[in-house]
Order: sequence, then C-alpha cells, then structure tokens
Amino acid sequence: MTEDSRRAQEMGEDISRLLISLQKQGRPAILFVSGGSALEPLENVSSESLSGLVTITTLDERYDPSGKDSNFAALTKTHFFRRAQMRETQVIDTSVLFNESPNELAARIREDVGAWMKENPQGILI
Repeated sequence: MTEDSRRAQEMGEDISRLLISLQKQGRPAILFVSGGSALEPLENVSSESLSGLVTITTLDERYDPSGKDSNFAALTKTHFFRRAQMRETQVIDTSVLFNESPNELAARIREDVGAWMKENPQGILI
C-alpha cells in the first residue's frame, strides 16, 4: 500500500467515524467534497456511516455546461456515491443546468446550501 493510499484509507475511516457519531446523536450533516484525487478517501467511507441524515454536495464546482469536467459528475461516478444513494443520503446537485449562467449556478448552490442550513439548524458542515 502506498503512502497516499494509506492516507486516503485513514481519511475515509475518519469521515466514517464522524458520520456514525453524528448519526448516534441524530444530527444531520452536509458533507462537502472536492473533485479529483480528493474523491479517493470517499471510497473508504463505510456504508454504515451513510444515512438519510447525510447530505452530499461539492465544495468547488467547476462551471462546465457540458458536464465533462464537473466535480459533481465525477462524484456521481464513484462507488461511494452509489453506496450513498442506496443508503438514502440526500444530495445537493451542483451540475450546471441547461442555459444556466455561472452567476445563476452560484446563486442556486448558495440557496440550496442555505435552505439545508435553515432546515437543519443543528446540522454539521463537514
């Protein structure tokens, strides 16, 4: 196992422990994830740590109307995302909608995250 793989495994295990702890407390969490190599640790997040109390979204979406280079699109291709869907996690989709401008995308994401925070005042942002 390479050092990077070991770190990714440890980070995934840390995220799992945190999410399980929050589940036991009945506290919702929104997990902001990045794209690229930052997705690797997510493959080590346990299925048991995922539930309807967890919402997943991207932290730094790229404006890409084609969807090819979208961080959200990359996230949806991971095993983690498929496991999360099976565990009924919530999702804030940050992919660009048809004819959506960069400013409109930013406003929509801000509005969606703000709505989550208002709906979950005891929620944790990770």
